[in-house]
Amino acid sequence: MKIVLFHNYYQLPGGEDCVVQAEQKLLQSHGHDVDLYAVKNKTLENFNFFKKFKSTLWNQDCYHLFLSYLKKEKPDIIHLHNDFPLASPAIIHAAHVAGVPIIQTLHNYRQMCANGLLSRKGKACEECIGKNFGWPAIVHKCYRDGYLASFAGAMRNFVHYKKKTWTQLIHGFIAPTEFVKQKYVDSGIDPSHIIVKPHFVEKPGTVSAKGGGFGLVIGRLTPEKGVDQILEIYDSDKTLPPIKFVGRGPLKNHIEEMASKDQRISFEPWADASVLAQLYDACDYVICAARVYETFGRVIAEAFSHGKPVVCPSGGAFEELVEDHLTGCIYDPNAGGQGLSQAIKRMTQLLKQSPQTIQQRCYETYRRRFSAEQNYHFLIKIYRDVLSGKLVGSTGLTVEYKAA
Repeated sequence: MKIVLFHNYYQLPGGEDCVVQAEQKLLQSHGHDVDLYAVKNKTLENFNFFKKFKSTLWNQDCYHLFLSYLKKEKPDIIHLHNDFPLASPAIIHAAHVAGVPIIQTLHNYRQMCANGLLSRKGKACEECIGKNFGWPAIVHKCYRDGYLASFAGAMRNFVHYKKKTWTQLIHGFIAPTEFVKQKYVDSGIDPSHIIVKPHFVEKPGTVSAKGGGFGLVIGRLTPEKGVDQILEIYDSDKTLPPIKFVGRGPLKNHIEEMASKDQRISFEPWADASVLAQLYDACDYVICAARVYETFGRVIAEAFSHGKPVVCPSGGAFEELVEDHLTGCIYDPNAGGQGLSQAIKRMTQLLKQSPQTIQQRCYETYRRRFSAEQNYHFLIKIYRDVLSGKLVGSTGLTVEYKAA
């Protein structure tokens, strides 16, 4: 099977890039002919606002280049990961003209939200879901804290829903969780065109009952990820166990400042995969305290691959991944910092009582739901169903991902 993965890279690397690279490697390892057709946002540095605005809605150059490529290479299927902002949904129309089936992984909420996060000022927001035009995004300057940038994001969605780009030209969508699928259904996408397939972790870690006595926070160090709330509870509750932050972001300096005054808190900059694996092995549990709607939670899958439980808030996608008191501890985000603090303490107590049982259960969850081989079989079935003319959402794959 000849497969084209299409991805518009952001200026800063992120989780979407990891998924694209992992899927390319996985498909190639099974003998498929895989091309990665990539565009990079660095080109935008030379654009003025009006050229950026035009490209976000419809990039004519990308349309012609991709159409020419498709006519020459004649792939069997296109798997779109991201077309924002440089490539634009014009590439979907190019696929349609070339007669090549195209599916898309829903990494974010871009098609219903100007900033793609369903968040405003660090908190979840759903004001634009179901609206023909996302005017609240403009009023609240949701994208890049600007009226014009937010208008561009809202107009992009308005134009392409009117052109039926997503409702008629995409052959199927892959949502990493049921939560994401439901949000897209609420926004107007036919539920039978969305299949739920979680992301995967390429290589499992090691499972050891001996942890290092600390919790691990890994990723972007921003308020949206709840990092400021974690720092607040550590400042007010001196009985909380040690914690290590690993990553980069605007709260880095604040973390380092607190670490210099509190021996329980430590910080390490973002590192390569081998170092991160060592940190997963060394920790007792992982904390994911996001205040916005995560679409998946790759950190959770990575933690489980090392047999590590996760502390996370209820609601959103996390509850589909973590089972309370079995593979982690779930807290009510409406309870504020107190809920998170109590969940951390519950997690440490559970690990004292039955560490091996919890860790083995986490690893089994990884093996059953987030391993590369499991993922390959579901991904290739989706491709084959699309090529045979079946609706992706009717394949019934989602039942395989329900927790046992």
